[in-house]
Amino acid sequence: MYYIERQNKCGIKEGDKVRVIRKVSDMADGWQCTWEPRMDDCVGKEFIVLKDRGEVGFRLDTLEMCEFFYAFPYFVLELVTETESIKSDIIQSIMDEEKSNVISCSSCAHGHLPSSDPMCAVYGECPNYQEK
Repeated sequence: MYYIERQNKCGIKEGDKVRVIRKVSDMADGWQCTWEPRMDDCVGKEFIVLKDRGEVGFRLDTLEMCEFFYAFPYFVLELVTETESIKSDIIQSIMDEEKSNVISCSSCAHGHLPSSDPMCAVYGECPNYQEK
């Protein structure tokens, strides 16, 4: 199977968010492009797919970071799934639930969880804790 056929079946499309997971050598596995040294800076980072450039790979929104738009082969990209944003939503909802347990300290003007907050110099000893 040719590179372009594999890329077309990889499931990545324009507008998707992807993570660059590794670097690769020039012209690897049928990819028709070279790996530039500045592309190393993109490994581990997330980008939006701007354009499917066929055998050249996927052009990512690397301009701000690398001063150029680079195209990456599909096999070094990992689709960032909605599961990650769902996980963030769950964490936020837990934090929102905890807000009802936050204590406001009139001495330091910080909100404290009942367990304490090391950002406040007087947590745990402050006589002015007030529950909301």
